[in-house]
Amino acid sequence: MNFPFPSWFTSSSPRPDVNSSPSAVSRYFFPGFIFLFALLMRFVGRCLDPVLSRDSISYVQLIPVVNAPAQLTALLDAMSLQYIPLLPLHLANFLYRLLPVSPEQAGLWLNLLLGSGVAVIVWYMARELHFTPFWSFMAGLLAAVQPTLIELSIQIQRDTAYIFFIGLTILFALKTVRRQRWFCWGICAVSLSLALFCRYEALEFIPLFILAMIFCAKSFRQFLFFLASFMVSLLLSAVVIGSILQPVEFSSYSITQCTGYVKRFIAVWGVEAGK
Repeated sequence: MNFPFPSWFTSSSPRPDVNSSPSAVSRYFFPGFIFLFALLMRFVGRCLDPVLSRDSISYVQLIPVVNAPAQLTALLDAMSLQYIPLLPLHLANFLYRLLPVSPEQAGLWLNLLLGSGVAVIVWYMARELHFTPFWSFMAGLLAAVQPTLIELSIQIQRDTAYIFFIGLTILFALKTVRRQRWFCWGICAVSLSLALFCRYEALEFIPLFILAMIFCAKSFRQFLFFLASFMVSLLLSAVVIGSILQPVEFSSYSITQCTGYVKRFIAVWGVEAGK
């Protein structure tokens, strides 16, 4: 059965010329439609399952005091929680102070918007991988209706923000490999540092990106430029973001926790490699 799609939409040409496409508006229509459709699916999911999880309730209590070190310390001790990256809670706190909403509503709006943005990132990834417009659109719609992504978006947790920023990091990495520009790795590192302040698991992507540099670099000198741009940008952005967001009381403890995670990560990989 042949559907009445325009030829540029189903063309086998991966990246049609801009002049051959119907209009420049189409480049904004698809991501806009995917974002709104994903947001609608998350609203429906929230209406069907309005109950917050246990972790979400804990984060709701942390949102109003995330900028108050003394209160935050006391609340974390009362919850028996170890230090966690707090960027998503800071973003929710920003919405809480900016808009006339409750901490719960601020956290939900943040995750609904970032969760919908994940579907748009998937669409951009598909286009960067030279998918046709049709299959790129299908990939975005699939991310919009994926049950796990919807479930994470309607809870107040750090996972949705982490997926959003790590998705941006991978998208920038794909663009960087295609463009072969050393400063693009710096942009990729800034996005990775944002993901790092959502979850420490972002550290696991560093070896992957270094491996990508090895394969895409045309010379050892170019690889060194890539690596230096990536590592310096990662460290500088992590220091800047950390100094802005994290209370002074947590600075040394956060480094200890991050170092401990790296050691556990290396230990697990060492055990798996020895099998």
